[in-house]
Amino acid sequence: MAACGAAAGFDVLQVLSEPTAVAIAHRADEASVNGATGTLKRCVVVDLGASGLDVAVMTVNRGVISVDAHEHTDALSGEKYHSASFLLLASLIEWPFRPFVMAFKRTLPWHDVGG
Repeated sequence: MAACGAAAGFDVLQVLSEPTAVAIAHRADEASVNGATGTLKRCVVVDLGASGLDVAVMTVNRGVISVDAHEHTDALSGEKYHSASFLLLASLIEWPFRPFVMAFKRTLPWHDVGG
């Protein structure tokens, strides 16, 4: 990753993991949360992406973010979640509209996931 950045002409100082980047983007490294003045915080970052689910537990202490645990699974992904939601909603639709809804399912990019 650093080599790609260097090849593009960037001065790469450090490569961050996605959960750390999310924590920084949401200003988790700032000293206070909702007016509290404590310096130690615990954060949980959950990312339900198209290809999988990522969960990270992080500690923020005086502006320094450390990842305590990180797990990724392909068993639950955004595409599978969308497919399951669609099938649930389609099962609630009464005849005569159900065949139309199930035919529409085949036009979606995740149509082959699930029943």
